[in-house]
Amino acid sequence: MRFSSIAGVLDRLESTASRLEMTSILAEFFKTLDPEDIKPIIYLTQGKIVPDFMGIELGMADRLVAKAIAFTVGETEGKISEMMIKLGDPGTVAEGLIAGKKQMTLLSQPLTLERVTNSLFAIAQTEGRDSQGKKMKYLSNMLHDSEPIEARYLCRIVTGRMRTGVAAMTILDALALSFADKDARPEIERAYNVTSDLGFVGATLAGLGMEGISGIKVKLGNPIRVMLAERLPSLAHIMEKMGGECAMEYKYDGIRVQAHIGPDRVKLYSRRLEDMTDNFPDIAEALRDRLNAEDAIIEGECVAINNEGEMMPFQTVTHRRRKHGMADAVSEYPVNIFMFDLLYLNGKDLTMLPYTERRRILTDSFSISGKVRLSNMMLVSGTDEAEAFFENALRARCEGIMAKSVGCESVYRAGSRGFLWIKYKKDYSSNLMDSFDLAVVGAFYGMSKRAGK
Repeated sequence: MRFSSIAGVLDRLESTASRLEMTSILAEFFKTLDPEDIKPIIYLTQGKIVPDFMGIELGMADRLVAKAIAFTVGETEGKISEMMIKLGDPGTVAEGLIAGKKQMTLLSQPLTLERVTNSLFAIAQTEGRDSQGKKMKYLSNMLHDSEPIEARYLCRIVTGRMRTGVAAMTILDALALSFADKDARPEIERAYNVTSDLGFVGATLAGLGMEGISGIKVKLGNPIRVMLAERLPSLAHIMEKMGGECAMEYKYDGIRVQAHIGPDRVKLYSRRLEDMTDNFPDIAEALRDRLNAEDAIIEGECVAINNEGEMMPFQTVTHRRRKHGMADAVSEYPVNIFMFDLLYLNGKDLTMLPYTERRRILTDSFSISGKVRLSNMMLVSGTDEAEAFFENALRARCEGIMAKSVGCESVYRAGSRGFLWIKYKKDYSSNLMDSFDLAVVGAFYGMSKRAGK
């Protein structure tokens, strides 16, 4: 398949602000594709080559893209950089320059989807000595053979700034319109929420239809898009919304992780699906040792702990997010994980079970000791009990509390925000807020649509 066809669709998407029109454009395009082409095209539409959780990034900064453009069209890097600052978009710069010097590429070979994806993977996987130079040449080789509009989107893909306005939900709408109907939309979204892989969902739907989508289940190694909470201004409002009874948990001041614990390895993912296993090797090992089962997917909060066993603020645990010196960081910044949910156990999806059942199975499935702990939880009835629990959470150096429904409807709604979970922190109700005297010491020159600002 020619890459120019994909670039043309991206151009049409960029030219409209209407989500309905974007959906229609994508749906028409998807219908013309072979099922095996849909997966890479969906990734490219989002400026990616794989799902986020796989951790394969193109990693090309604007300066490196400027070098590639300069090398391709025979201009100085300084001039290209100036144009990029002025226009705010390397893609627009590449498009204009290649359009003006197209005679240079009379002997070029048309870009195909396969060539582009192979070159992008080569860029992402190039490491070591002179890796930046090699990445630049991979991009330059594609730009040399590209049409102006192809150059625009090649440069945007490698920088991850597509500027088309297409979100995951728009792609899901288009997939439903192309291969099913609007009634199937919730099931298609559910498949995405439990796999976090939009390309896989699209390819499955195109190749196998809704029968294939129905077969998509929670899978170890594919992070589940996290469930999120709503907010209310007071504990009285929360208890009223929950019907007078709920479970309350401490809301810890740490980093939320989703742990996929298998027989041979453990993977830890952040709420944004980043692989954080290397940042918490001690937690990964402890979870595997404490699990009394074959495999599991749990959610918990990684919290820094001082020598006295007291919980430290969020800024302390962020030292674990650095790229180098992790052995020292593990020693200097001890961390515990406070587990609060169980989504999968011994090959079974538990997300459709009520919260209280998931919590019971979680408690029975781990040997709670050392670095592996359960979140502090209590069933409360009435505002007075809620107030007392909230005060205890603050005394324990937590952010506040999470209130969770205990009814039969209290399933784990992957990728959704709703009132089954409600968060409440001290600053939601505080009448006296701290003030800060601040001075601006630096600013970024505008990029993209804010160029020149």
